[in-house]
Amino acid sequence: MVILEACSAAAEASHAAVTDGTVEGAERDAAIATYKAAESVIGHLMSQLYFGSGAHANNRDAAVGLMSVDTMRGFLVDYRPMLELLVASHEPSTHHHLVELYEFLIPGDPAGVFDALHALLTGPAAREGYHHESLAAPVIVRMITRYIADHRSIFEDETRRFALVEILRLFSDVGWPDALKLLYELPDLLR
Repeated sequence: MVILEACSAAAEASHAAVTDGTVEGAERDAAIATYKAAESVIGHLMSQLYFGSGAHANNRDAAVGLMSVDTMRGFLVDYRPMLELLVASHEPSTHHHLVELYEFLIPGDPAGVFDALHALLTGPAAREGYHHESLAAPVIVRMITRYIADHRSIFEDETRRFALVEILRLFSDVGWPDALKLLYELPDLLR
């Protein structure tokens, strides 16, 4: 957490300095180098969580990472502060690994993971254009399809239903056909 907090603060400060135009010349170059170094460490830490959790394993039956719903739930509780810092990244690659980690962790807390996913996708990930990435739409459509099939009851809450539509609109407005199709089928799927 100490490393992640320091890198997050450095990345945020250097990103702000470069994007708001308050630095020029050598100072700007130094801010860019600081940003790249900090985000590199943040990306590495994200990878450690992603691979360490077992989210990368194609074979979910493999004996790697978090093996039960209880361990997933515990992971979400224990690493919540770290996951919240990772959300603030400015890099779509970090956001993508975080989305895939959340997909893996759905059984541990379906409602909590959906809420975290919504905050990520409509906040920092949208700011950085994650929804334009070709790898993003298939993962999001797969996750939402899974949510509707396995955890439909969480969408009885009107706020969460609105969040679901907001996510699908974000991806369908870019023109991803699977997201658009799912958005149109949503009323029937939630019956």
